[in-house]
Amino acid sequence: MRNGYPVYAVDQSVKAIEAVQRLASQLAPSWSAEHARVEPIESMSFEKESFDFIISNAVLHFAENEEHFRQMLEELWRVLKPGGIQFMRLASSIGIEDAVQPLGNERYLLPDGSTRFLVNERTMVGMTEKLQGVFLEPIKTVNVAGQRCMSTWVIKKNG
Repeated sequence: MRNGYPVYAVDQSVKAIEAVQRLASQLAPSWSAEHARVEPIESMSFEKESFDFIISNAVLHFAENEEHFRQMLEELWRVLKPGGIQFMRLASSIGIEDAVQPLGNERYLLPDGSTRFLVNERTMVGMTEKLQGVFLEPIKTVNVAGQRCMSTWVIKKNG
């Protein structure tokens, strides 16, 4: 923002978007509040191929089930320009398989007491292939004090 790059934000939470707008007004006074939208990730109002770079940080693991996860991911892909990069950080079962309890629909009870939709390496590789994306780096996973695991998944849209 401070360097003049156009930045947009989407969240279902009015409070989260208000916080983004407050921060943006401090960092880049000319930033338009219209760039922050309260709407679901799976049905964003942005035009197709709007963005060169998308950051989805701790968002996709709030999917209700596999279908919802697919809708969210495909919508992020829809608004990404050809040649664009999509950076995703999300909860996964990688490295914590024995510590999570399945609840159905790929949702799990984690050791920290939260419930999340969890992906595994097979899911990330399969979805990357389905989207015809290209891995820019290997999937990386961090174990957060044995309470949950967070994976980083970075792919590029061909074009």
